[in-house]
Amino acid sequence: MPTHIYEPGMSYLLTMVTHDRVRLFADHRCAEIAHHDIAFYAHRFAVISLGHVVMPDHVHWVLLPSEVDYERFAREQQERRGKYAADPQRYYLSKIVEDYRRHTAFAVNQVRGTRGIPVWQNRFRDDGLRTPAAAHQAVRYVVENPVVAGLAQIAENYPWLAWNAEWLV
Repeated sequence: MPTHIYEPGMSYLLTMVTHDRVRLFADHRCAEIAHHDIAFYAHRFAVISLGHVVMPDHVHWVLLPSEVDYERFAREQQERRGKYAADPQRYYLSKIVEDYRRHTAFAVNQVRGTRGIPVWQNRFRDDGLRTPAAAHQAVRYVVENPVVAGLAQIAENYPWLAWNAEWLV
């Protein structure tokens, strides 16, 4: 059972790792899919994306979920008697990640000419960021990740990185 509890007003650092830590996103076509899907799913779930990075074998995404979208999700689950109706707070973050990873996996397999090959580990990590200072620190971590890993000399040159500048103070 997922343990990813959504708390209104809290931002999160999500970490999603590729299956067997395969360096799928070293292929720029796959990295581009993972990178652009972040924007699509941020819009779909009305989250504020504070920053994200696609590394060769994992993705970090700092986001602030929308309370309005959570309420929509909970209402829909209860009205439809959906599988998350009993405890929508426990599944909201999982739903965001599930939709993102499902599409990314489909598109990555399509680009690679494969079908049904696992792209992601089953689990993901979420770190609740209780204060604005913690969110700022998480965004700095995300931005510095490709530099620390030796993938870019300066963060701005790494193509699979995006951040909201006001969160990098």
